[in-house]
Amino acid sequence: MKEHEKFIKSEISKINLDKWFKGLEINSDPGEEYIKEWVKDNAPFFRKKYNSKKMKELMVDLNHLLDTIDKMSKKRTVAALKSMQKRLEFLTNYTENGNGKNGNGKMEVKHEL
Repeated sequence: MKEHEKFIKSEISKINLDKWFKGLEINSDPGEEYIKEWVKDNAPFFRKKYNSKKMKELMVDLNHLLDTIDKMSKKRTVAALKSMQKRLEFLTNYTENGNGKNGNGKMEVKHEL
């Protein structure tokens, strides 16, 4: 459902609820005139309140997304550091024995992947 459709559905629900309460108050159906008056008197406030609520929800979602990105970045950073550590260990093992050469001049690689 599109956001505009959600807004309209929410507004209609609010109008019907307020109309029902008004009907209880006056002990009869307030009719279509009540709906017209409600839209005239309350629609701008309702829209502002609805948009404010949606903005708060979006901010929560955005903060969650930023936290997720931050955690992913940390995981990627840790993964990159571990990869660098493995490469450094490889290079260290590779060069420990005479710059990577064994006694007969051949390259020797000591590492496990």
